[in-house]
Amino acid sequence: MVVDPGRRRLVLVVALVVWFFSSNHGREDAAPVADPTQAVAPQEPATTQTQAEETPSPTPSPSPTASQHLTAPAPDDAIEMAAFTTPSGNISCVLGDDSVSCTINEHDFVPTDSSCNDSNVQAFTVSVGTDGEAEGSCGISFSAAGASLNYGASAKNDTFACTSTESGIECWSQVSGNGFRMSRSEAETTSR
Repeated sequence: MVVDPGRRRLVLVVALVVWFFSSNHGREDAAPVADPTQAVAPQEPATTQTQAEETPSPTPSPSPTASQHLTAPAPDDAIEMAAFTTPSGNISCVLGDDSVSCTINEHDFVPTDSSCNDSNVQAFTVSVGTDGEAEGSCGISFSAAGASLNYGASAKNDTFACTSTESGIECWSQVSGNGFRMSRSEAETTSR
């Protein structure tokens, strides 16, 4: 059988073209050629540098302290606490997101709030929110909460702060400065 020289050139050209496209000619960045007999899984489109720059990355949300102006910040050494009880065990406080409140179990003063029935027998609770004045009432039963906060120490969260002393407790809104002081002998509103 005699092969036509034109046909031989055509086979040679086709072989060269296949070889050219199937090899990477020493280039490291060339992708390997897939075997046509094997199935290829679809791939996600590659992200270009421009697409990556256009997509904003998530940013953390600012904490309440970072976004609020603090009129009366907590002392620098204040401990992050959600609740505490004084060393005497007579006053217990809760620092919440919207208010701070303290309840005193035994006290000598007679609260003026009508819920106290002109008596000092019931536990008395005083609360202050982010804004506004402190308010007190009876009717909440006393329950020790959290760890003991030593005398001379302070507790805080993002919005409220309290300081414990041997004579009682003082708590306030770091945002407004409004607060209260509570001891066995009295409960009064304060402003910083």
